[in-house]
Order: sequence, then structure tokens, then C-alpha cells
Amino acid sequence: MSDEFPSLEAEFEAAKELYAQVGFMTILWARMEGTLDLINRLLFYHAGGSRFEDRFPLALDRKLTFLRRCHRDLPELVSIQEAGFQLIDLVHTLKEQRHDIIHGDAETMPVTKMELVVLKRAKQDKQAILGHQKYVDGDDLNHFIDQVLSLLELCSKHSHAVAEVVLADSDQNPG
Repeated sequence: MSDEFPSLEAEFEAAKELYAQVGFMTILWARMEGTLDLINRLLFYHAGGSRFEDRFPLALDRKLTFLRRCHRDLPELVSIQEAGFQLIDLVHTLKEQRHDIIHGDAETMPVTKMELVVLKRAKQDKQAILGHQKYVDGDDLNHFIDQVLSLLELCSKHSHAVAEVVLADSDQNPG
């Protein structure tokens, strides 16, 4: 066997930690999106947000658009409007990096280090071509996981603030 190519065992061993990091990040992101859903449900069903959308938003971009519109146009959210905009902007900032990590191709380079290769699609002359590639290693993932943890905490705090405002408003203006 040639020394140029790693054994499958060595490749899988190198991949375990990376895949664990990607899995952890995926679960954190799902929790964050679930918290966004909670915020949006409060706004859609209890604060008049249903006038902005015919159906409850399910896709991330629609969730963020709906959330931004509610924070901009619902007067009861004025006291937490800036925090809402910061949350939305942070999700926008991190969502492409999350997409690249989840949908990147994993390969070993070198044998002892596992990296994700992210191939971006670029449109040129109306044909899809492969754009640049970017390597994401375990240190990059740890940094991104820290950012997602901060985002999850921010999202959780904001969900409590929205609930307080919406529920306080419904107590003052029942039914």
C-alpha cells in the first residue's frame, strides 16, 4: 500500500471529530431556529403579525423577513426593536457560513487533519460553474460553534422579551 493515500481507517478516525463538531453545530442551529419559530408564533398568533403573512413562515429567509417586519411595524415591540434587528442581522451574517459547513465536502488534507472543502457555485454567462473553494478545519468550526452558541443565547433572551411584551399587551387589551 502506498504512503500517499491514507487508509480508510485513518481517514474515518480523522473525520470523527469533525463530524461531531458539524453535528453539534447543526443541533445548535436547529435549536436557534426553533426559538425563532417560538418568537414568530407569538407574533403571528398573538400580536397581529398574521396581517403581514398569509401563512406562518417556515423557510429561514421568510422567518427573518417576517420577524423584521413585525419589529418594524408593531408598536408594542418598539422597546425591543433594536435587539430584534440585531438578532436578525446576526442570523443573516451566520446563515451562509452555516450552509457552507453543512453542505461542504469533507476530505482529509493532510492525513492527520480533517477539513471541509466548500465549493461555492458562481453564475457566469448563465452557466453554473464551480467557484472558489475554502477550507474549514476544526478550529474554524469551534469558532463558529461559539458564534452559534452566542446567537442561541441572544435568541433565547429575545424570545423571553417578546413573550413579556406580547403577553403584557394582551393582558392590557384582552380579546
